[in-house]
Amino acid sequence: MLAPLAWALSRAFGGAARDGVLALGLAPTEVAAAGLVALAAGDAALVLAVVCGSLVASATAGPVLATWLGDAPGGDPGELLARFAVVVLVPLGAGLLARARAPRLAAAADDLAAGAVVLLVVLVYASLGDTGAASLGPALAGAAAFLAVSAAVATLAARALPPPERPAAGLAIALRDFAVAAALAGQAFGPAAAGVAGVYGVLMLVAGAAVAGRLRRRS
Repeated sequence: MLAPLAWALSRAFGGAARDGVLALGLAPTEVAAAGLVALAAGDAALVLAVVCGSLVASATAGPVLATWLGDAPGGDPGELLARFAVVVLVPLGAGLLARARAPRLAAAADDLAAGAVVLLVVLVYASLGDTGAASLGPALAGAAAFLAVSAAVATLAARALPPPERPAAGLAIALRDFAVAAALAGQAFGPAAAGVAGVYGVLMLVAGAAVAGRLRRRS
């Protein structure tokens, strides 16, 4: 649902901002959504399943759609798919294998989550590294517009589900993985397009935490 909406929304922008908005629509569910759903007292098992499935779908379909719909300079979809699979699918497989072979990792979930927060900050900074002052405005506008569109879609979808499933569905749809979006944008369109994902990462994490806290208080 978000891929065609992101493509239509990207037509309102030009250059790197256009490609960056498209990459957000092709990105998977934000990994941090699992923690936010738990904070919101939602179905953590459901959102974990969505995150894994979304990562696989994005890693296989995202590079192909980016080449067809975006301004990639004559890139080969197969080559881009192979490179992007290394960025997404290999770490995902390694993580799932480690969790299966070492169940005690679950006991260290809090410590690992704290480390993930630090990593997220580093990734945001790295994504913004190629965003100059002149391009920061379009990147901010594109990121905010996409977040608003995805939040509207998520709200409508969540209302169609039973109350216990709404936080997981809503946050899983609304929040896109900005690190994967930055990787896809950088691989397909160049480093400047990844700046949109960096700006989006800041907006998304702040908005997601606020919504999760509000849902927890309501529950």
